[in-house]
Amino acid sequence: MECVEILSPGDKLKLLRKKYKLRQEEVSGSKITRNLISEIETNKATLTRNTAEIILENLNHLSKKHNFNFTETIDYLMEDELSQANKILDVYINELKSVFPYKDRTFSKKLKAVESFLIKWDIKEKKIQIYELAGDYFSSVNNYYKGALYYEKAFNLMNKLTCTPELLGLLKKLSRIYTYTNRHPESIECCQFALDHFPDMPNHYTAIFLFNRSISFKNLKQFNKSIKTLELVENYIDKNNLDKLIEVWNNKGSCFLDLKEYGKALEIFIKIFKLVQEKTNMDKFMIVITNLIQCYIGLNDIENANKYLKVALDNLPDYLSANSEYAPEVCCELGDIFKNLNRLKEAEKHYLNALKFSKDEKVFTITKRTLCNLIDIYASLDYTEKIDEIEMEAFILSNIETKLNNDIMYKLINFYSIHNMNNKISRLCKLALEFN
Repeated sequence: MECVEILSPGDKLKLLRKKYKLRQEEVSGSKITRNLISEIETNKATLTRNTAEIILENLNHLSKKHNFNFTETIDYLMEDELSQANKILDVYINELKSVFPYKDRTFSKKLKAVESFLIKWDIKEKKIQIYELAGDYFSSVNNYYKGALYYEKAFNLMNKLTCTPELLGLLKKLSRIYTYTNRHPESIECCQFALDHFPDMPNHYTAIFLFNRSISFKNLKQFNKSIKTLELVENYIDKNNLDKLIEVWNNKGSCFLDLKEYGKALEIFIKIFKLVQEKTNMDKFMIVITNLIQCYIGLNDIENANKYLKVALDNLPDYLSANSEYAPEVCCELGDIFKNLNRLKEAEKHYLNALKFSKDEKVFTITKRTLCNLIDIYASLDYTEKIDEIEMEAFILSNIETKLNNDIMYKLINFYSIHNMNNKISRLCKLALEFN
């Protein structure tokens, strides 16, 4: 959108008069004074509709006398600055929507232009639309931190006393994006706000907020709370919606895995496996396979663990070539499996794949988890040079998130301390101070 100018009715009258090369006394005619025209043009007097009608009547007469084509209307002349700003923002919004599918810098450039415009024209309804659209865009390109920032801007402007589809939709997006950025307390608070304030919301929204809350409980290692919440979710979802049910069951089984209740977890994953073994959904198939393997390892049933591990590895090349969004998680799970089996070189291979895919997809929760596990492996194998590579990856991640990950830092400091590498400990401490 090119540079736009908003004109007051007085500014428009002045430009209109100059366009047709007319004097103020000509425009005023016999019914109003030239002095009133002057005051309107300098924005000292308000243009009323009655005055505008007289001016247009005079202009129409002058157009016939001087033979010029007069096209302006009273609506054009009377339109105030706020109405013009609203129209311009509508154009901006449509332009942002039109470039949304293109994952390049075009959207960001147009967003910068509209934000500059909004500095002067603080129109709340339009701001909400633009900020939510920006949040959607940055989420779609996996820039979750920036996406969260714009969703928060939109949310802070909204009326939170009335349950509307717009408010619920934004709360849903916020609760989800907070889990992607590891802001789990905020996600829980967001879900609880919706559940407490709008008890009569549609069932599918209740299910979403309960599910998102359960994911944050799980990531905070509050596994029993997560399980109880997931059991509530089942009351609100359509029992014929197998995809949703499988998602709920899978997370429930994962919680039992983390609690080392392998029998309960295995029962759930076998139920899921029977539903997905035809491989119509490879994401669900690969995820349940890795979970089954972890169950059998926990139960010390290595024969079945190896049986399903072979199935997973046989399907892995085709799965990874399909560029699945769950590739980081699946590779990290395989790394965990080989690490638990003490096959560290194979574990390293899958963790490195997980690191690559998680960085490409900006799934930084998997990036952090992978880096921690690689430190464990390299420490046990005494691979000092590779530990240095992990430190560099941790530094890159810290810059992206603008904060340090304590688990990674403590593991690195512990390794350097054991090997009396005080200079490297000092370097990490300086890094920590930069983020303080």
